[in-house]
Amino acid sequence: MRNCIIATAGHVDHGKSALIEALTGQVTDRLLEEQNRKITIDLGFAELKAGEDESFSIIDVPGHKDFIKNMLAGASSVDFLLLVVALDEGVMPQTIEHFNIMSHLNVQSGIVVLTKSDLVDEVRVQEVRQQVTDLIAGSCLENIPFIEVSAHTGDHIDDLSAMMVQMLRALPDNHCIDPRFVKLPIHRVFSVDGMGTVVTGSLADGSCTVGDTLYLYPSAKPVKVRGIQTHGLPLATCCAGQRIALNVSGINRSEIRRGDMLMATKEVPTTSKVAVSISVFEDLPHAIRNNTKCFVSWGSRQTQARLVLLEDDSIMAGGQGYALLHLSEELPLMFGDKVILSDMTHHTAFAGCCILENAVGKPKRRDDNFLCYLEKLSLGNLKEQVNARIEYLTHQLQTADSITFHFKIPQPVCQAILTELSDEGFILQIGSYVLSTSLDRKLKSHVFDIFGEMGMGDGGSIQKATLIQKLQAKHYLTNEQLEIWFEDAVSRKEFFIHSGMVSLHECSLDSTPKCSPVESAILTALDEAGFKGANIQELQKQHGAKGKTAIHNLLLDGKILKLSQDVLISRKFFDQAFEVFHDMAQSSEGVLLPVFRDALGTSRKPAQILLESFDARGLTRKEGDVRFLRN
Repeated sequence: MRNCIIATAGHVDHGKSALIEALTGQVTDRLLEEQNRKITIDLGFAELKAGEDESFSIIDVPGHKDFIKNMLAGASSVDFLLLVVALDEGVMPQTIEHFNIMSHLNVQSGIVVLTKSDLVDEVRVQEVRQQVTDLIAGSCLENIPFIEVSAHTGDHIDDLSAMMVQMLRALPDNHCIDPRFVKLPIHRVFSVDGMGTVVTGSLADGSCTVGDTLYLYPSAKPVKVRGIQTHGLPLATCCAGQRIALNVSGINRSEIRRGDMLMATKEVPTTSKVAVSISVFEDLPHAIRNNTKCFVSWGSRQTQARLVLLEDDSIMAGGQGYALLHLSEELPLMFGDKVILSDMTHHTAFAGCCILENAVGKPKRRDDNFLCYLEKLSLGNLKEQVNARIEYLTHQLQTADSITFHFKIPQPVCQAILTELSDEGFILQIGSYVLSTSLDRKLKSHVFDIFGEMGMGDGGSIQKATLIQKLQAKHYLTNEQLEIWFEDAVSRKEFFIHSGMVSLHECSLDSTPKCSPVESAILTALDEAGFKGANIQELQKQHGAKGKTAIHNLLLDGKILKLSQDVLISRKFFDQAFEVFHDMAQSSEGVLLPVFRDALGTSRKPAQILLESFDARGLTRKEGDVRFLRN
């Protein structure tokens, strides 16, 4: 059976509750105040039966602007929209606001229901049809069908019901039902005699079974699922797309409130700062400015935040950009989660955001590298997103499991992507960990720096424990992660270890000479050549048959490097050249070839070959004629 959550949207007094009652025979206004005032204040719920063993859940949201917070609590996890517009009034402010919210939450299917058809003539019907057509044009819902109905007379109510069932059955089932990804935003919590605490909500992701342990966020307190119901029917298991009631134990009713989230694991990271893409609603009468204070609605929760724009000082109505949200509390926000921003004075929704990164660090505004990273997360395909995040998180090594959980993807899909990235040279898989090749280069470079700082040069050896301690101070990796990285680096002959001592060259661990006479002669020639380097063929010609072997050994030892197919350079001069570039590149203007040439005190051609080698090794990136450090 297809599981779907249906929600209404529309202005106050446009007949949403009356429509649901006409469709289902159920009254959704349960509060006495709602019944007395004849206005929906809180969320209402009903069941649309489609057959003997088939039904769908409907959420009735309040239309009055004063209750937009309650509307937002019910808007998450919706699969199908009933956009309700009364024909006597037409499109009104909350029609627009509700539609903007649902569009951003990526509701892909629905019906425009034009109510109160018994009160107007055909001319008015066409006028309102055009208003709604203009409203939904260009959105993901622009092609949804229209129908005119009257809940008062019953006209076309059966036609609407049949249309809904047909469309709901045809919807693609995109729900994630993996039990690892349970996400239940809590709408209501109450006690039942003989049962204890009951929570209700729309299961957004995952599946759970009686007997499962879930975790209540943001506290991560464990609860036990004792029973499951949907519309009064007991279930052994529930899946995403269902309205459910869970009887839970291990927690008091007073410890749970609307806005809390039940999830499947206690390992979900919580954060008070996230990077987002932001889309400002088109009807907003003013621009959104940097450092705007706002409400953030996520699931059924609303919290306060400060909006920091990362590109400009403001974003106009209909504009898009990237931003940071500094939240007033820590929440388990995850990649891909959708949130709505509301004005703190009038609670009017003004923008939608998509969570891109929940481990933000301390990026600065207008940081091109960070903005480029967010663009890859926002616009890239899954493989590009995975690679970008591995590249970004240089302060920690990820695992296939952590990547699977972060992107909410099946493990075989994740492993296939990691294998491709490894084959293409973007990442290394060492043990259970994954790291970018750029981080691998940084770690190796830091090891060389430590040898230099300790006066070892290319010779001598250092205790591995000392190296790990110094690496941890800069890279914040764990002792276990650095141990595994060293083992892998040794297997690649990047370093050599004997009795706990690390050397850059195998010969440093014993008393054998460092270099053969031919190797020493080649190193001397390259030292004399400096930044210009030397031609490989000429060196081989000078030293005969032994020259080729000597060059091969020196390349393996890392004492010399290939700048191009024809040019070799001493590692010492290559490192010096990159250190010069690194210092110059600290300015945001980047580095031009002539300026780099003058800083080295060499001619144009050697400087150009060095820069091209930096590019090829992933140390730098070129934009036009300017180069920047690649972080």
